[in-house]
Amino acid sequence: MVFRADTQKPTANQKKENIIKALRIAGFTENTEYPGMYSKTNNDIKTIVDITAGVSSYLYDITNKIKITGDDDAETLGKLSQMIVDAENGKMPTKSKPDLVVDSVTDDTSKTGDTPQPESNELEVFDPPEADEPEVGESPIPARQHKPPVESVELTINIVKKYINEKVTDEEAYRFIQLCKARHLNPFLGQIHLIKKEFTGMAKTVVGKDAFMEQAVRHPQYDGFEAGIIIKVKGKTGTEDRPGAFYEDDEKLMGGWAKVYRKDQKYCTESRVSMKEYNSGQASWNKMPATMIRKVAIVQALREAFVTELSGMYDSSEVGVEIESEEL
Repeated sequence: MVFRADTQKPTANQKKENIIKALRIAGFTENTEYPGMYSKTNNDIKTIVDITAGVSSYLYDITNKIKITGDDDAETLGKLSQMIVDAENGKMPTKSKPDLVVDSVTDDTSKTGDTPQPESNELEVFDPPEADEPEVGESPIPARQHKPPVESVELTINIVKKYINEKVTDEEAYRFIQLCKARHLNPFLGQIHLIKKEFTGMAKTVVGKDAFMEQAVRHPQYDGFEAGIIIKVKGKTGTEDRPGAFYEDDEKLMGGWAKVYRKDQKYCTESRVSMKEYNSGQASWNKMPATMIRKVAIVQALREAFVTELSGMYDSSEVGVEIESEEL
């Protein structure tokens, strides 16, 4: 079925009503305890849409009790986001054939004079079509193309100062918001932090290691990494590169190393960092120095390998601050 939008621009209330109507057509139901929260469950995966303040959405794995991230998140929520945008403009979704996606009206119907009727009132917009198997001698085409994650949080200067850090200036809050938007980071999920302990001085923005990894593994050219520590073995000259973060009590931790591989590059991107340069003596460094220095090496190698995606993002250890619930 095709649909047409009204020529008159809808008001804010009309947009919200249209979104609710579209969600109901798509099989979403409203949470009785939390009005404005709509959800739909499919194979233990719950899609949740919150329209209480703007529109935000995410996926939740009921079995493992975790929020889903990665390409599946972007693929599914991207279709949902498009459905919501269409609904705001009065375009209601309908059930589509397996090889089609819900789209706006085209000129095809004007040629035939007929408007196809819906097969049912249930929307199927969340399962992308499977990629065809490549023929013999044909290079396989990636099933998914690189797409940034859909933003699921709306930030304003007031929200930043009220819920994230009240000590920052409006300018610092604005820069923080722009970085979140550019890198698709959500501070309420612990992906990015705005640190400022006093009203004087400058705020520092730090990103958790998991956020670096998530950005990298989503890239179609990402091809894995190796990482470890640099140690000096007692009685031996020189240093030794060791995978992981384990070393004996009689060995001296000298630094960390990491190698990141890309499918489109002949050589890996390597980073080697020194304990002398980064050991701040803070709690995390005293408790788990090998893990911390390995993390610094990983972050630096990832940023150098994916400059476009990760520039402007720094780990807490690189800027000399420590955050609560340090991501390692």
